[in-house]
Formats: sequence, C-alpha cells, structure tokens
Amino acid sequence: MLKRPLTMLAVVMLAALGSLTTTPATAAGTPTDGLAHVHGRIVGEDGEPLGFAEAVLYLRMPGGQLAMVAFEHANDDGWYDLSVVPGRYIVWFTPVGLHPLGTYFDEYYPNTHDPTAAREINFRADTTTRVSARLDRASTISGTLTVTGSIPPSQFTPVAYDAHTGASEAGWVNEDGTYEITGLPHGSYVVYVTYYDEETDTLILRYWPDSPTIHGARNVLIPRARNVTGIDITVT
Repeated sequence: MLKRPLTMLAVVMLAALGSLTTTPATAAGTPTDGLAHVHGRIVGEDGEPLGFAEAVLYLRMPGGQLAMVAFEHANDDGWYDLSVVPGRYIVWFTPVGLHPLGTYFDEYYPNTHDPTAAREINFRADTTTRVSARLDRASTISGTLTVTGSIPPSQFTPVAYDAHTGASEAGWVNEDGTYEITGLPHGSYVVYVTYYDEETDTLILRYWPDSPTIHGARNVLIPRARNVTGIDITVT
C-alpha cells in the first residue's frame, strides 16, 4: 500500500467535520457560506464501498511539497463530504488501515499513484464538486527461478522495478524456486533477481527474460486487477 506523503505541512483544517471523476456543479441545497464543498464516493474496483477510507486535500507548495489542508472519512456506503476555503487542491484517496495491507492502493486524481503527476482541481466558493474514486486492487508477479550452481534459489531476491517512477518492490523465493512479488499497482515493470555474495564480493543480477543487464530486459505489463504468472528466470 502506498503511504501518505512524508513531507507535508499542516496548513489549516477546514473539513466539515481504474478511475477518478470530477463533476463540478452548484447543487441544490449547497450552502452559501463562501466555502468550497467536495462530495464523492470511494469504492473498490468491483464497486464495493470502502467505508472509512479517506479523501485528503493537499496544496502544492512552491518547493513541490504537499501541504495537507483537509481530510474526511467515508461512511459505510463509501460517501464523504468536506468543505474548504476555495482554491486549487490535489485530491488523494487512501483506504488507510481498515483493509488488509496491500489489498487496495492509494490514488491521486486523476488515477495516478505518482504525486508528481497529480492534477490540481479548482474548487469554487458556494459550489459542490464531486470527486469520486475507484481504487485498484494490488497485483502479483510470480514465476519460477532456476539456478544452475551451488547457490539455493531461496537466497535470491526477486524485484519489480518501475522505470517511470523509480519505485521498486521486492518479493521472496521459496525453497522450490517459485517466487512472488506482491503489492504491485497496475503498470509496466522490469523484473530481475539478485544475489550478493559477501565472501567473494560478487553481485549476481539476471533480468527477465534472460539478460545480465537492464538493456536486454523486457517489460512485464500488469493490467488492472490482474496477476501475472509464468515470469520464469534462469541463472547460470
């Protein structure tokens, strides 16, 4: 599960305490209090409501830092409502800790896991803007590692690397050579296995499907809500 940004500045708390969509509208009954009102629903990829998930608003500061302004939990049906000073905000949705770790992924509007790609929304005074989220389930890459030599396969570490964001996720190899890398959002990954021998100061790398360098690697594409199997690697 992606974590809430560690670099944040608490500015002011004014909460009225896939895919993402926004539909600005001055709804009937919208308060004329000079505040901007945000309303939406947070669900999983199958449409199931994610009760008590969070909608969080951030300001993007001049240095690129995100300053948290307001947040609200969704109710049991996945709906949330909050109010803030009018302005341009980034919206972040998170299932927080109420769901099994890695079951769903946090997302920024519009449907991105990368905070630098998040798009600001202009929330206007006395206007209700709907911003809803359909969060992705985590996916898994799996396969079999075959090692010809004296090193047990379980001593290797399998890794999925996202060249676009620079993020990576490590997995594990079982005694029989089968491996899994879990907790991955949809996207394109380079998969490799690595082993470091401290006694000989030797680093072994092998990229899927069969390359000692990343230049010979092929990308593994994970569609939404899919697990990818059969990514087998052989190390000689």
